Amino acid sequence: MNIGIINPGRDPHERPENRTAGQERRPLLCQGEKLLIEVEGHDTVLAKAIALEAYHAGAYPFVVFTDKDILRTQLLHSPPEQLECLASYDFVRMNDMDAYVLIRADANDSELSDVPPEKIHQYWKVYYHHVHGPRWEKTKWCILRYPNAAAAQRAKMSTEKFEELYFSVCNLDYSKLSGQMDALVRLLNQTDKVRITGEGTDLTLSIKGMPVRKDAGLQNLPDVEVYCVPIKDSVHGSISFNTPVNFRGTTFDNIALTFEHGKSSMRKQTTRQSSWKFWKSTKEHDISVNSALV
Repeated sequence: MNIGIINPGRDPHERPENRTAGQERRPLLCQGEKLLIEVEGHDTVLAKAIALEAYHAGAYPFVVFTDKDILRTQLLHSPPEQLECLASYDFVRMNDMDAYVLIRADANDSELSDVPPEKIHQYWKVYYHHVHGPRWEKTKWCILRYPNAAAAQRAKMSTEKFEELYFSVCNLDYSKLSGQMDALVRLLNQTDKVRITGEGTDLTLSIKGMPVRKDAGLQNLPDVEVYCVPIKDSVHGSISFNTPVNFRGTTFDNIALTFEHGKSSMRKQTTRQSSWKFWKSTKEHDISVNSALV
C-alpha cells in the first residue's frame, strides 16, 4: 500500500507557502526528515512497513503506540494540570517532526464510551489541539485505519473480506483519479445552490464563492473526495443518516437533523444528549468519488 508522504525525490524546499493557490499539496517525505508514526492500538505490521519505507527514503521514523484502555484511565482521573504537562512534553516531539502518520487500529471503538463528556472535551481542548497544532500548520500528514478484526466487525464482514475491500480502495491509482476529480472541482467552483435529497433528506445550501478542495490519497486513506464549506446561513432543510458513526468514543445512530438559517436542531438520535454538542460542530460538505466504495 502506498502512503502518500513517502517519496525520496521531493524537493525539501517545496513548502506550502512556496506554492501557488492552485497547486496540489504533495506531502512527500524526503531524506533527513523526521516522521512520527502513531498507532492507536497494538497492530504493528503496517507501522513496521511504513518505518522501513521511511528508512529507505533516508528519513528518520519514530513510532509511538496509544492504548485506549490506558487513555481511559487517564481521562477519568487526570486533572487539567496533568494534561497540560503531558501536552507540553508531546508538543515538543510533534513540533520537531516533518511528517506524521496516524494508524487507527483500535480493538474497541467504545473504550471511551463511559468517560464523561466534559472529560473528553477537556482532553481535546487541553491536550489534543495543543499537541496537534504544529501538525495542522506545518507537517505533512496522513491518517488511515488498519483492517483488523474490530474494523471488520464494524462493517459486519469477515476479517478476510474486509481486508480485501480495504486494500482494494486504498491501492487505487490516486494520481489518475486526481486528474479525473478536476472536472468536479470546476463544477463546484461554478455552483451556487446545492440540493441534497434522499430518504429523510431534503437539504439546500449555498457554496457560492467558497473554496473547493480535493483530497486524492494524500492525507486520508481510503480517499478521493471533493469538499467545501457551505455558507453558514444558507443551510436549510433536513438530513438523516442510516449509518452509525463513532465520534470521540461515543457511537451516534439514527441521526436526523433539521437546519434553519444554518442552525441545526436534532430530530432523532440514540446516544447521550450531552455528547451531541461536540459532534454537531462538523461543518464540512464533501462528495466522495471513490468508486471502489460504492
